[in-house]
Amino acid sequence: MFKQPIDIKTAQKVARETGKELSLGDTSPMEAIVKDERLVKYIRSLGLSRKQVADSLPALLEYQADQQICDNCPGKDKCPKDNKRNEISLTLENGRLVRTNGPCRKERKSIELSRSFFIASCPSEWLGEKPNITNKRSPAFVALKEAIKGEEPNWVYLTGDSGSGKSFVLATFAGQYAARHPGSAFVSTSRIVEELKDMSINDKKEFEKMLERLSSCPLLVLDEFGNEFKSEYTYSSILFPIISARAKNGLTTFFASDFSFEEIEQMYESKVGLARAGQLYRLLKARCKKTYDISGQPVD
Repeated sequence: MFKQPIDIKTAQKVARETGKELSLGDTSPMEAIVKDERLVKYIRSLGLSRKQVADSLPALLEYQADQQICDNCPGKDKCPKDNKRNEISLTLENGRLVRTNGPCRKERKSIELSRSFFIASCPSEWLGEKPNITNKRSPAFVALKEAIKGEEPNWVYLTGDSGSGKSFVLATFAGQYAARHPGSAFVSTSRIVEELKDMSINDKKEFEKMLERLSSCPLLVLDEFGNEFKSEYTYSSILFPIISARAKNGLTTFFASDFSFEEIEQMYESKVGLARAGQLYRLLKARCKKTYDISGQPVD
């Protein structure tokens, strides 16, 4: 964060960005402030006198314009501000308003949410979103709502066409859950299996530590499940130990996959044999109960 005094040129520039020209020759700036109930409340919280308000119009107008940009945020990556992903706050020091720049509200939320995950292999903004679901009674979304409340079954397995929003939907529900249960994980299954395989060769201690964290964290989201490299070693030493430990301890687990239980079993059968592939199939079936195909369900 950094502080700097407010000048009228800066206030006018920020105001123009929101389409609101400042006219300092009449009463319109003061009117703009008086009509803004939220700004009036903020002024009162700062303890400003009427004279201080009049003397601080540039600062207040800049703050007001900055808030309007954030209220209508087009997304962190499309932030129109010169000082992107930052937001203004004002403090009164020695009778003069001083601007403080710090992370914007969405950036703060992302930072807070990222602390709830020790791994998050998805855009951080997804974790703070709430999906716009047309059919709120969809079995998939009902199952996810119940799972994050701690109700059984607390394993949910989503399937769907490419681009159907499986990963996004799971990230939004995972964010809600992890906010109350920090130390969760959202991983790309193929990537984490590859990383763990490398760790098992190059850093056994780190491998065991990561395997334990994934096996015991409050929530694990296995994204792109079924796309991972399949071998006797990765199955027996990585994937199945994680999944079976979570099943044994009743830990919340979500899957996003292009494949059904039956397809997962068939793919693993050729790599680890019929018995072990069947073992994985039965575990998924017992804990998840069913798959939820969200293809064609509008999700924003």
